[in-house]
Amino acid sequence: MLKKTLWLLLCGLMLFACEAPKDEIGENQNFDYQPESEAIENEYSSFSMKASYKNDVIINNQVNMTDFSIPLEIEFESIGKDREVNLSLFYDFVQIPFKITQEGEYTTSHKFNISNGESQKFTVYLSDELLKVDEDIHKLLISFVAGSDVNASSIEGIPSNHYGIHKVLDIIYDNSSTDKKMFNNNLKFEKALNYYQFNSLQVILNMDYENEFQKDRMIKSPEKEIDVKAGETIELMYNISNLEDYNNALLLTTIGFEQTTINETNLFQLIELNEHETANGKISLLAPDKPGKYDIIAYVVYNPLEKLTKDSHDNSIVYTSPRFTLNVIE
Repeated sequence: MLKKTLWLLLCGLMLFACEAPKDEIGENQNFDYQPESEAIENEYSSFSMKASYKNDVIINNQVNMTDFSIPLEIEFESIGKDREVNLSLFYDFVQIPFKITQEGEYTTSHKFNISNGESQKFTVYLSDELLKVDEDIHKLLISFVAGSDVNASSIEGIPSNHYGIHKVLDIIYDNSSTDKKMFNNNLKFEKALNYYQFNSLQVILNMDYENEFQKDRMIKSPEKEIDVKAGETIELMYNISNLEDYNNALLLTTIGFEQTTINETNLFQLIELNEHETANGKISLLAPDKPGKYDIIAYVVYNPLEKLTKDSHDNSIVYTSPRFTLNVIE
């Protein structure tokens, strides 16, 4: 009983806004949006991202990619402290290799160091062999994760969901037609196991299999570190809050900055949402084969299969869960 009481106090500090009105939720995530850039900040750090193609700043969340030899330019700025940052890209929500120089080698993760107050620009080349060049609308998720050289378990305090900035862009190859369909309109959304009539952070993974904390209108924070065996199946509960009036959401996960399958076969999961409720369900992930410490990150994309416009800023923002660490042992 004492242990649960302490958990409630700790989670209450983290999730104090779970029943608050929308404009009071997430005081540590305030978006200062301008047409040509996007920023996320809290009292400790702030991050901003700006993308352009053919020297034209992308102002409507859409890129008309006509020439693969011309790179996408992405600028990242970090304020708060010196840190290492990881850049990853997901095309149609599947992680893809890219290179940052024309002569460079393809990689699925690019790590770099950045100083406090510094801005760095990257020329990102995508492989035309991997991209589906057609008349459909495709999605490009850009993810910058700060502190990529530090495991969440080594950080003091309650796990945070504030450690980077992540955005989705629409990619098209032919803008002659205005009646375009999404890259795969046969994808089906599934109902969650449970829907709770309160909201918390946008997405939380934990091991509260009985959903005991939901009885008190809260979501349990994840353990800071979980010991698992190499190759072991890990069962987790997802919790996705619908702070806006979104219809559905996409959930994808990474372990050690590499995308991992969900429930053995899916690279992402599509979930139906209810208005102003938290969707709750169970997923399974596979631990890496190599011993070591890896951070788990869950991404949630709201209304992932809807076309973006210059006014659909909220739909272009991608949210992440509080990080926690897998300690993989032999």
